[in-house]
Amino acid sequence: NGFPMCRKLIANYRSHPAILECFSALFYKNNLKPKGPKKITHSLIDWDVLPNKRNFPCFFHAIIAQDSYFPESGSLCNKSEADAIAHLIEKLHVFANQKGRGGLEMSDIGVIAPFRMQVILIRKVLRKVGMRDVRVGSVDDFQGKEAKVIFISTVISKDRPALKKMEDTANGIGIFSNPKRFNVAISRAKALMVVVGNPFILARKSWWKNILTYCISKKAYSGVDGRGEPNNEFLDIVQGSVLNLGGGETVDESMERASLYYSRERRWRIMA
Repeated sequence: NGFPMCRKLIANYRSHPAILECFSALFYKNNLKPKGPKKITHSLIDWDVLPNKRNFPCFFHAIIAQDSYFPESGSLCNKSEADAIAHLIEKLHVFANQKGRGGLEMSDIGVIAPFRMQVILIRKVLRKVGMRDVRVGSVDDFQGKEAKVIFISTVISKDRPALKKMEDTANGIGIFSNPKRFNVAISRAKALMVVVGNPFILARKSWWKNILTYCISKKAYSGVDGRGEPNNEFLDIVQGSVLNLGGGETVDESMERASLYYSRERRWRIMA
């Protein structure tokens, strides 16, 4: 008919269906179909840390902690997130290498962070506990690559005018303002993806709000005071903020209420 033929590639040979659904819905109109080998994509569905153990190897691990900002470079780091990721990786490695399981090498694990200072910090933390073979890098470092397991450290725990200006520039801050880089970050994992971050900050970022909504709706949420319970007070605050169920409460008000809750409960710890 004189028009060039166009073939849409919809088969995905990399990711578990739960992970695939994250980016297929956001960027591919839900057209992608999972075709990856189940021996790999389903190899970690029974990890005992997973909040949703019904074939759902994807979750959001909430941490509300102070980040450190370096104005001279515009970079940030978050020690609590780095420690949490190291702790989760250690637990995952022990689990996956039990007798009778398929095993998991440290090189099978990747950690993505949007700021170079966080990349450096996570590498230091992992090396200190003997996990130097875990691959840690920025989104650009993982472009065109994949890993059996991906952890994403989102770092930011405080909105700053300087960061807002960076987000408004042409390149923005990687996974926060560039849809292509965000897509890269959430589409690298084969068998397990864990996002670590502050849910109230991420609720302000449209794509991340979608990820939060997805994880909460699937009961795939854990972290400080998560306790795996869908109706505890803290998770109600998160749901009210992220899912707009808080009776008109703003994100700032939700975050303040969460902080008051923490002060009262004294539960400043990682519950993984």
